[in-house]
Amino acid sequence: MNTPARRALIVIDVQNEYFDGGLPIEYPDPAVSLANVGRAMDAARAAGVPVIVVQNFAPAGAPLFVRGTHGAELHPMVASRPRDHYLEKSLPSAFPETGLADWLAARGIDTLAVVGYMTHNCDASTVIHAAHLGLNVELLHDASGSVPYANRAGAASAEEIHRVFTVVMQSRFAAVMSTDEWIAGLTSGTLPQRETIFASNQRARGPIAAARSPRPDRRGSVQRQQLAEPGDAQDVAHRRAGVDHADLGAVAAGVLAQQQQHAQRRAVHLLGAGEVDHVAARGRRQLEVGVAELLVHGEIEALLHADGQAAVLAVVFGGNGHGFGAAAVPAPLSAPSGEA
Repeated sequence: MNTPARRALIVIDVQNEYFDGGLPIEYPDPAVSLANVGRAMDAARAAGVPVIVVQNFAPAGAPLFVRGTHGAELHPMVASRPRDHYLEKSLPSAFPETGLADWLAARGIDTLAVVGYMTHNCDASTVIHAAHLGLNVELLHDASGSVPYANRAGAASAEEIHRVFTVVMQSRFAAVMSTDEWIAGLTSGTLPQRETIFASNQRARGPIAAARSPRPDRRGSVQRQQLAEPGDAQDVAHRRAGVDHADLGAVAAGVLAQQQQHAQRRAVHLLGAGEVDHVAARGRRQLEVGVAELLVHGEIEALLHADGQAAVLAVVFGGNGHGFGAAAVPAPLSAPSGEA
């Protein structure tokens, strides 16, 4: 039986600077994310989840968050609501020099839900710090937000930054969810879980990654690696349906290029021994396996012809009637001097 999570909600840097100050949040819509921060605080209070409010301050003379300025003050949405603990910080993470870790440990808290700003800076730093301390972490993606950047490394919109950071955090550090999902989960006890780097990468690579899993054994049966998560099978199926045939054609060309050198070396060795028929049989098996590992659409027929001049691998795709034609793989048929 699973032990219920002992959870706290941390509200990070919901200060005027991000709304009518010098660092306005652009994505998601700050009016929406701010309202969701308030909703999360209210839901936490109703569920008996402790609320921690964090306020950031910069040294005098800094362009933002200077103590005593309007921009550094907590937004009324947060300042007007009750809280269980209050912290001041001067670094991105809410943990250094604040005693937060000790406060959580003293109350047996094992799960930290994060809202506030900015997704890519103080939220991300706090999420990663908490994960390294062994806490379970939840990030409410629509109760946080980002700003755009442009510097010598390049430029990115607020939406790009927010999206990339939430995807990365879901892959390893936090369960990323909406405010609605989080509030519902406080009642049901069932909340989304964070995923893994491997599963996230497999999904991104889609059918090509899935096609690498089958491995024929010595009896000709196929051993398939179990997908990392229950949702992966359906996700892969959907991606397969949307893959463009031109993309698979490019994959086929890549496979041929990767297999060419090995096939040539083997052909040279066996042809030098006078085993022409053996080359055709073995070469066909080797290249069929190489192509089949990466291609999952249609039917694959790989033929290796040794005619004394060249080896040709023809890859023909069936299924929906589309074909990619044939690819020629020249193979020298005489061994260089001194090569076995």
